[in-house]
Amino acid sequence: MNDHHITKLDAARRQLDTAIRLFFDNEDSLSVHTLAYASFKILFDIYPLHKSDDFATKIDEMIRVMGWQRFNETANFVKHADRDPGELLRHHDAEGTETFIGLASLMYRRIAGDFTPLMRGFDCWTETQNPEVFDIPPDPDPEREALEKKMREAIKAAPLSERLAMGKQLTEMLTDMWERRHELGLADEDSAG
Repeated sequence: MNDHHITKLDAARRQLDTAIRLFFDNEDSLSVHTLAYASFKILFDIYPLHKSDDFATKIDEMIRVMGWQRFNETANFVKHADRDPGELLRHHDAEGTETFIGLASLMYRRIAGDFTPLMRGFDCWTETQNPEVFDIPPDPDPEREALEKKMREAIKAAPLSERLAMGKQLTEMLTDMWERRHELGLADEDSAG
Protein backbone atom coordinates (compact mmCIF):
# COMPACT_ATOMS: atom_id res chain seq x y z
CA MET A 1 0.00 0.00 0.00
CA ASN A 2 1.32 3.41 -0.99
CA ASP A 3 1.24 5.64 2.09
CA HIS A 4 2.75 8.67 0.30
CA HIS A 5 -0.55 10.10 -0.93
CA ILE A 6 -3.42 9.48 1.47
CA THR A 7 -6.68 11.31 0.97
CA LYS A 8 -8.93 12.27 3.85
CA LEU A 9 -11.42 9.65 2.64
CA ASP A 10 -8.68 7.00 2.62
CA ALA A 11 -7.66 7.98 6.15
CA ALA A 12 -11.26 7.79 7.39
CA ARG A 13 -11.75 4.40 5.71
CA ARG A 14 -8.58 2.97 7.21
CA GLN A 15 -9.39 4.25 10.70
CA LEU A 16 -12.96 2.97 10.50
CA ASP A 17 -12.04 -0.47 9.18
CA THR A 18 -9.43 -0.78 11.93
CA ALA A 19 -12.00 0.30 14.54
CA ILE A 20 -14.41 -2.37 13.28
CA ARG A 21 -11.75 -5.09 13.40
CA LEU A 22 -10.79 -4.09 16.95
CA PHE A 23 -14.47 -3.84 17.94
CA PHE A 24 -15.22 -7.40 16.83
CA ASP A 25 -12.01 -8.62 18.49
CA ASN A 26 -13.41 -7.12 21.72
CA GLU A 27 -10.31 -4.97 22.11
CA ASP A 28 -9.99 -1.85 24.26
CA SER A 29 -13.19 0.17 23.78
CA LEU A 30 -11.46 3.52 24.36
CA SER A 31 -9.08 2.83 21.47
CA VAL A 32 -11.94 1.69 19.26
CA HIS A 33 -13.87 4.83 20.19
CA THR A 34 -10.90 7.05 19.35
CA LEU A 35 -10.49 5.54 15.87
CA ALA A 36 -14.23 5.52 15.13
CA TYR A 37 -14.63 9.12 16.31
CA ALA A 38 -11.64 10.32 14.27
CA SER A 39 -13.09 8.67 11.18
CA PHE A 40 -16.53 10.13 11.88
CA LYS A 41 -15.10 13.66 12.25
CA ILE A 42 -13.19 13.46 8.96
CA LEU A 43 -16.27 12.17 7.14
CA PHE A 44 -18.54 14.72 8.81
CA ASP A 45 -16.20 17.54 7.79
CA ILE A 46 -15.75 16.45 4.15
CA TYR A 47 -19.33 15.29 3.57
CA PRO A 48 -20.62 18.66 2.30
CA LEU A 49 -17.75 18.75 -0.21
CA HIS A 50 -18.93 15.45 -1.74
CA LYS A 51 -22.70 15.56 -1.34
CA SER A 52 -25.24 18.35 -1.51
CA ASP A 53 -28.02 16.57 0.37
CA ASP A 54 -29.03 17.28 3.97
CA PHE A 55 -27.71 14.06 5.56
CA ALA A 56 -24.88 15.81 7.44
CA THR A 57 -27.34 18.49 8.54
CA LYS A 58 -29.63 15.82 9.97
CA ILE A 59 -26.72 14.27 11.88
CA ASP A 60 -25.66 17.71 13.09
CA GLU A 61 -29.19 18.33 14.39
CA MET A 62 -29.27 14.93 16.13
CA ILE A 63 -25.96 15.73 17.84
CA ARG A 64 -27.10 19.23 18.74
CA VAL A 65 -30.10 17.73 20.56
CA MET A 66 -27.73 15.44 22.48
CA GLY A 67 -25.23 18.24 22.97
CA TRP A 68 -21.94 18.57 21.11
CA GLN A 69 -20.00 18.73 24.38
CA ARG A 70 -21.39 15.39 25.54
CA PHE A 71 -20.96 13.93 22.05
CA ASN A 72 -17.28 14.97 21.97
CA GLU A 73 -16.51 14.27 25.64
CA THR A 74 -14.52 11.04 25.30
CA ALA A 75 -12.71 12.14 22.14
CA ASN A 76 -11.68 15.46 23.67
CA PHE A 77 -10.51 13.71 26.83
CA VAL A 78 -8.13 11.39 24.98
CA LYS A 79 -6.69 14.02 22.64
CA HIS A 80 -6.24 17.03 24.92
CA ALA A 81 -4.28 17.30 28.16
CA ASP A 82 -2.77 20.77 28.03
CA ARG A 83 -5.44 22.38 30.24
CA ASP A 84 -6.50 19.41 32.35
CA PRO A 85 -3.66 16.87 32.76
CA GLY A 86 -5.15 15.49 36.00
CA GLU A 87 -8.74 15.21 34.73
CA LEU A 88 -10.60 11.90 34.92
CA LEU A 89 -12.91 10.52 32.29
CA ARG A 90 -16.02 10.07 34.37
CA HIS A 91 -18.09 8.22 31.82
CA HIS A 92 -17.13 6.09 28.85
CA ASP A 93 -19.96 4.25 27.18
CA ALA A 94 -18.38 1.34 25.32
CA GLU A 95 -21.70 0.59 23.62
CA GLY A 96 -21.90 4.20 22.43
CA THR A 97 -18.84 3.47 20.30
CA GLU A 98 -21.15 1.46 18.04
CA THR A 99 -22.96 4.72 17.24
CA PHE A 100 -19.76 6.33 15.95
CA ILE A 101 -18.96 3.27 13.85
CA GLY A 102 -22.49 3.18 12.46
CA LEU A 103 -22.68 6.90 11.64
CA ALA A 104 -19.21 6.94 10.12
CA SER A 105 -20.03 3.84 8.03
CA LEU A 106 -23.20 5.46 6.69
CA MET A 107 -21.36 8.66 5.81
CA TYR A 108 -18.56 6.70 4.15
CA ARG A 109 -21.05 4.73 2.04
CA ARG A 110 -22.84 7.91 0.96
CA ILE A 111 -19.55 9.57 -0.05
CA ALA A 112 -17.74 6.56 -1.57
CA GLY A 113 -20.78 4.82 -3.05
CA ASP A 114 -20.54 1.63 -1.00
CA PHE A 115 -19.43 0.14 2.29
CA THR A 116 -16.12 -1.63 2.62
CA PRO A 117 -16.64 -5.34 3.40
CA LEU A 118 -15.92 -4.66 7.09
CA MET A 119 -18.44 -1.82 7.19
CA ARG A 120 -21.00 -4.02 5.43
CA GLY A 121 -20.44 -6.74 8.03
CA PHE A 122 -20.86 -4.25 10.86
CA ASP A 123 -24.03 -2.90 9.24
CA CYS A 124 -25.50 -6.41 8.82
CA TRP A 125 -24.57 -7.33 12.38
CA THR A 126 -26.19 -4.16 13.74
CA GLU A 127 -29.37 -4.64 11.72
CA THR A 128 -29.62 -8.29 12.80
CA GLN A 129 -29.48 -7.30 16.45
CA ASN A 130 -31.87 -4.34 16.16
CA PRO A 131 -34.25 -4.73 13.20
CA GLU A 132 -36.91 -2.65 14.95
CA VAL A 133 -34.58 0.35 15.13
CA PHE A 134 -33.96 0.19 11.39
CA ASP A 135 -37.61 -0.34 10.45
CA ILE A 136 -36.78 -3.53 8.55
CA PRO A 137 -40.03 -5.05 7.27
CA PRO A 138 -40.76 -8.67 8.15
CA ASP A 139 -39.94 -11.36 5.62
CA PRO A 140 -43.02 -12.12 3.49
CA ASP A 141 -42.43 -15.85 3.97
CA PRO A 142 -43.90 -16.62 7.45
CA GLU A 143 -41.65 -19.65 8.02
CA ARG A 144 -38.51 -17.73 7.10
CA GLU A 145 -39.63 -14.75 9.22
CA ALA A 146 -40.18 -17.08 12.22
CA LEU A 147 -36.71 -18.59 11.71
CA GLU A 148 -35.12 -15.12 11.42
CA LYS A 149 -36.90 -13.99 14.57
CA LYS A 150 -35.70 -17.07 16.44
CA MET A 151 -32.13 -16.45 15.23
CA ARG A 152 -32.27 -12.76 16.25
CA GLU A 153 -33.54 -13.71 19.72
CA ALA A 154 -30.74 -16.28 20.10
CA ILE A 155 -28.15 -13.71 19.03
CA LYS A 156 -29.51 -11.09 21.44
CA ALA A 157 -29.54 -13.62 24.29
CA ALA A 158 -25.92 -14.63 23.69
CA PRO A 159 -23.17 -13.07 25.81
CA LEU A 160 -21.44 -10.07 24.25
CA SER A 161 -18.27 -12.04 23.52
CA GLU A 162 -20.28 -14.56 21.46
CA ARG A 163 -22.19 -11.81 19.62
CA LEU A 164 -18.90 -10.12 18.76
CA ALA A 165 -17.47 -13.44 17.54
CA MET A 166 -20.51 -13.82 15.27
CA GLY A 167 -19.95 -10.31 13.94
CA LYS A 168 -16.31 -11.07 13.30
CA GLN A 169 -17.24 -14.22 11.37
CA LEU A 170 -19.74 -12.24 9.33
CA THR A 171 -17.21 -9.54 8.42
CA GLU A 172 -14.61 -12.17 7.53
CA MET A 173 -17.12 -13.99 5.32
CA LEU A 174 -18.14 -10.78 3.55
CA THR A 175 -14.50 -9.76 3.07
CA ASP A 176 -13.68 -13.16 1.57
CA MET A 177 -16.70 -12.93 -0.75
CA TRP A 178 -15.71 -9.42 -1.84
CA GLU A 179 -12.12 -10.50 -2.53
CA ARG A 180 -13.29 -13.51 -4.59
CA ARG A 181 -15.68 -11.30 -6.59
CA HIS A 182 -12.86 -8.82 -7.15
CA GLU A 183 -10.50 -11.57 -8.32
CA LEU A 184 -13.18 -12.81 -10.74
CA GLY A 185 -13.81 -9.29 -12.04
CA LEU A 186 -17.34 -9.24 -10.66
CA ALA A 187 -16.82 -6.52 -8.03
CA ASP A 188 -17.54 -3.71 -10.48
CA GLU A 189 -20.72 -5.27 -11.90
CA ASP A 190 -22.78 -4.22 -8.92
CA SER A 191 -22.13 -2.59 -5.58
CA ALA A 192 -23.73 -5.43 -3.58
CA GLY A 193 -20.54 -7.54 -3.55
